[in-house]
Amino acid sequence: MRTVQPLEPPAVPRLLRLRTMELEGRTPADVARAAKAGRLQRVIRGTYVEEPTSDAASRLVARAYASAPRLLPGMVFSHTTAAMLHGLTRDERIVGTALHISRPGADGGWSRGDREVHATRLGPDDVTADPLPMTALARTVVDCARTLPFDQAVTVADRALRSDRRPEEIRLAMARVAERLRGCKGIERARRVIAFADPGAANGGESAVRVALHVLGLPAPIVQYRVTDPSDPYFEAFADLGWPDMRTLLEFDGVVKYRAGNPSGRPGHEVLVAEKRREDRLRALGWQVVRVVWADLRRPDRIAAQLRQAFARGTRWPRLQG
Repeated sequence: MRTVQPLEPPAVPRLLRLRTMELEGRTPADVARAAKAGRLQRVIRGTYVEEPTSDAASRLVARAYASAPRLLPGMVFSHTTAAMLHGLTRDERIVGTALHISRPGADGGWSRGDREVHATRLGPDDVTADPLPMTALARTVVDCARTLPFDQAVTVADRALRSDRRPEEIRLAMARVAERLRGCKGIERARRVIAFADPGAANGGESAVRVALHVLGLPAPIVQYRVTDPSDPYFEAFADLGWPDMRTLLEFDGVVKYRAGNPSGRPGHEVLVAEKRREDRLRALGWQVVRVVWADLRRPDRIAAQLRQAFARGTRWPRLQG
């Protein structure tokens, strides 16, 4: 069953300005010693945070908040930076290390290592000021879809769609943005991402699996496929991906499912036992079950081989309902 997951923008960092610290009696030498000792972390020149982190997304969030007052009129955070600020992703491969900023104009974009400035068309519906000046949700997804690799772009688009009870309205908004940007670099790829995105994908791993199987030419699965038992009206299970004609299901297992503090709220060992019983029940109903973890995505050809073997076994089972 598709679960709506409201977007959770990152927490606002507590920034410490050098000038403010000096007014409180801390000298530049005090600040330098605190930074060297790891008690402070420099964000940009003259701005620090008290909670140093090695997390790339957290550092980038702090830089965005520290840099926002310095944006010139008309400039907004965009692309993967806006995606991070919307709560669409914290994946280091996607957010990178550079702040992405867009400004109105046909030319004049530039890159300086830690900052990418894009000159582009920005309409009133393309921007928002919540929580910072940045591109609106639909525009952000389209910009990411134009510039990211297909699999990463699908991860962002899937997350946007599953954040709302009416995902097709968001998809339509994305399509309208793509139409306004007709002729821009990467817009055809963005249209493919919009069409491929699915709100049923529960996490980035499921999105990545779908893309990998698509690239390898496997049949398109049904996302969040519902399985029932004709002999038990109370049994219902949802598989991450399903191929009913081949009687095959695929489950993506993120490690967090079995850890303490997992979304179910149950101890990890209880979740593991429940998953085992559920899988046994599905196999007893004639379903082939293929399980995939993040490490398997390094060799998607092996996932494809497992699925083809499961398809062959599944088609030999009698046709059952459910």
